Amino acid sequence: MTSSFSSAEYESLCGLVWPAGQLPLTLDLDLENWRFQGFQFDPQSKVGLKQAKNGPCGVLAAVQAALLGTIIFVQGLWKDPLAPPAPDVLEGALISSLCAVLSQTRVDRSSSVQVVLKKSAQEPLTMADFDSFVIHNVPQNSLFAFMDRHKAQFQGEGGVVLFLYSLVLTRGVKQVKEDMVYDASTLVVGNWGLCSQALVNLCIIGQALPGVDDDSMLKFREDIEIGLLTYEEVENMTFGSGYSLLTDSLKHPKFPIWIVHGGDHYTTLFGFDSENISKSGTPKKSVTGGASNMCVNDCGFHGNPATFGYCSACYKKVGEKKQKQDDTWDGKCKGGCDFFWVCRKDGILLCLL
Repeated sequence: MTSSFSSAEYESLCGLVWPAGQLPLTLDLDLENWRFQGFQFDPQSKVGLKQAKNGPCGVLAAVQAALLGTIIFVQGLWKDPLAPPAPDVLEGALISSLCAVLSQTRVDRSSSVQVVLKKSAQEPLTMADFDSFVIHNVPQNSLFAFMDRHKAQFQGEGGVVLFLYSLVLTRGVKQVKEDMVYDASTLVVGNWGLCSQALVNLCIIGQALPGVDDDSMLKFREDIEIGLLTYEEVENMTFGSGYSLLTDSLKHPKFPIWIVHGGDHYTTLFGFDSENISKSGTPKKSVTGGASNMCVNDCGFHGNPATFGYCSACYKKVGEKKQKQDDTWDGKCKGGCDFFWVCRKDGILLCLL
């Protein structure tokens, strides 16, 4: 079953996806970094997806992470880091990964996937023309075969835009807006057309949640395969509130694969050894054979030396509790030294020294 956008539907989609103030008529000129980007392998790295210009990095990094998880851990096709799989194997894994990322955005797991393609596969992508797209309603059990037949559209110029539109329509424009209820922004932001965190979350967990902290990601604490690391975590711990910006399950995912955020760019970090990661996403034992570094509050999640042995959620709760008890407290150790405190189980505000 196929359908097309109406003018109003396409304007609504563009208003949710593209930076505020962007009109469909100006998309082709203003967002060339998206218009010409497809899912193509870099000839040097063999396995890495090539990015031409800044902007679509968040989507590419998420699909790259899903691809690595597929070929290393799910299908077990890549075991020797120096010997990547053959091109046809990688191409099949790419299609599988695109299908997996799309499928998880469905609100109803029994529903079909909405796949957006160009009406004319041979013509260049025209983002300004709503009538240049066709929407395919594809059942889940036929998705891989459908995507494989039309893989050239996703690998070629504009393939990332087609995939982005497919993500939003499969989730539903209304539902994506509800996911982003506390965020008035768009999925692509700024003058340079950069990926928002909501867009990256849509790719890695299937929901366009704007945050990555414990409150935002509570229901996903034990169900995240791909992790996330960001420099903002370090900055916030050092110069900000002192509370973790990232839920612990993003730091310790099921697979040793992380999307890495460095300010205005997303990339992918991964490893081949998942033996030290338990099913809950937390390390079993240290590499040196020592005891597991669990939260000192015995909540079952991994502790962090930067938060005095607490996981991010417990550290936040302990800090809020102590500040409510003493509004005048400056955070310094009650023992009189210049270091900051850590709350022991007896409730005494002493530093680790």
